[in-house]
Amino acid sequence: MHKVYVTELHRSLGYLATWLPTFELQLGDVLSDSNDGLRRVGHVRDHGLSFTPHGGRSRAGYEYTSSGAVSISAKLAGQVMADSALGETEAGLVIKFSRTNATVFVASGCASMGIADLIPLGRAIEKRYAAGNWDHSWMVVTELVKANAVTIIIAGSQSAQADLKASGEVGQVGIKLSDINVRLEAKRTIDIGFKIIASTGLTPLYRASGMKRSWLGAPRFRGGSAEHKPGGSVAFTELSPDDFPT
Repeated sequence: MHKVYVTELHRSLGYLATWLPTFELQLGDVLSDSNDGLRRVGHVRDHGLSFTPHGGRSRAGYEYTSSGAVSISAKLAGQVMADSALGETEAGLVIKFSRTNATVFVASGCASMGIADLIPLGRAIEKRYAAGNWDHSWMVVTELVKANAVTIIIAGSQSAQADLKASGEVGQVGIKLSDINVRLEAKRTIDIGFKIIASTGLTPLYRASGMKRSWLGAPRFRGGSAEHKPGGSVAFTELSPDDFPT
């Protein structure tokens, strides 16, 4: 499930998605990825390295739904909606899915921080790798997105559904998943594989770099280890989901 989630969000937003989403990251964290998700193995400062952070002021929102596989319907108080657990006097959202692992991702009030001096940091890591003091499976968090509120719902089947009740203020513009003041909560879920609703203080998106061999001998991760082929040069570069264990 989470591999589809990570791949879809990277394709749409250009960021890696934190899994589990409640796993809080810090800029400069050294991570190892496995079939179960991320594992923190330290920080660059543990290796005598430092960096200068930048950013973190501007705010933005990120929204993603799996194309052609998600429908979101708003229900206002006084309306009657068939196939919903929301009562006539209740307002909320009804989210229906049409394939397994289809995803709804909404992150509001996001601020991004990155490493300003990434090139010299990368060169220092390359030297440690060449000296045998850096594991090829390690990756460094080089950019981090922290959100005011995050909602993630992943379907466990092609007929999954989530009925979200609004217990807060519903404005005249209607109900949006990104509006934290609406205070959405799950009243009923059917075949939902994973969900968090309006969770605060999370770091749901990030970018990471690690040691990666060129096309002529790229180490491909297999079950937490790497298969090395001769040739090519190794460099500290940005990673994608394709570089993670299968």
